[in-house]
Amino acid sequence: VLAATFFAVFGLVIALMKDVPDVLGDRANHIRSLSVRIGPAKALRIASAVLKLLLIATGFAFAVGAGTAESLLRATLRGALAFAALLFLKLLRHEEKKVDAENPKQVFDFYMFVWKIFYVSYILLPLAM
Repeated sequence: VLAATFFAVFGLVIALMKDVPDVLGDRANHIRSLSVRIGPAKALRIASAVLKLLLIATGFAFAVGAGTAESLLRATLRGALAFAALLFLKLLRHEEKKVDAENPKQVFDFYMFVWKIFYVSYILLPLAM
């Protein structure tokens, strides 16, 4: 259930971020995406905030899981996943500072960085079992 929730919320974040670099084209074609309605900066802030909350919650959940694990191996794996979630959070915050929401290239580069976190999270998924 945790994995499904994690990736569903992550998918929402990716969908929100995908619209931000396309805002000029959306405006020109009268497409009322969320980024057009509320502005690219606010849309990017919302998507980033949701992802940060997701990473904090995931780190917390795995830290608690490590403390209640039935074996040393599971405790270690869950502790490593908690660490990974918090490391991703730190990296995300660092990369986010470099982004001007009005610059499509910077937003796209940040979006691709978020995809890297997604893929690494997916690779780490078996450790959660």
